[in-house]
Amino acid sequence: MIHTLSNNFWKYTPSTNTWTSIATYPGAARLATNCFVKDGLAFVGCGQTGYSSPTRKNDFYAYNSSTNSWTN
Repeated sequence: MIHTLSNNFWKYTPSTNTWTSIATYPGAARLATNCFVKDGLAFVGCGQTGYSSPTRKNDFYAYNSSTNSWTN
C-alpha cells in the first residue's frame, strides 16, 4: 500500500453515486489522520507529515458542509 501526503477531501453522494471535492483542508498535508462527526461537523486531525522523519501532528479542524469551509 502506498501512502500519500494530502490535504484534499471529497464528499460522497450515495443517491448519485458520485464524489465531489470539497474545500481544501487548511492544515499541513498529512497521512494517517483521525476523524469523527459531532453535531453536524466533521472533525479531522492528528496524523503525520513526512516519511523518513515524520512530524506527528496534534491539531484538529472542523468541516462545515453547509458552508463548505474549515475552522480550527
